[in-house]
Amino acid sequence: MFALLDADRNGDVSFNELDRLVRDLNADRAIAAGDGAGVSSVIEHPLLDSRALWALLDRDRSGAVSLNEFAEGARAAEPGQEQLK
Repeated sequence: MFALLDADRNGDVSFNELDRLVRDLNADRAIAAGDGAGVSSVIEHPLLDSRALWALLDRDRSGAVSLNEFAEGARAAEPGQEQLK
């Protein structure tokens, strides 16, 4: 997943790289909801928020997310955790 986010392959993920993927995922969800899944599907699975996700991942507030920060953020976002709610 980290490699997908790191579009420029510099070893860190920028907000723009994360935002681009989030926008693509949100667009895919909207298309899927329009293809028969219905509005209830979008409500049950709300769209992702780039800024909230960035706040969770960029722990040192450096403006870039390292692989280590990404792994820590992914663990913090596991079901049952409060960070993204």
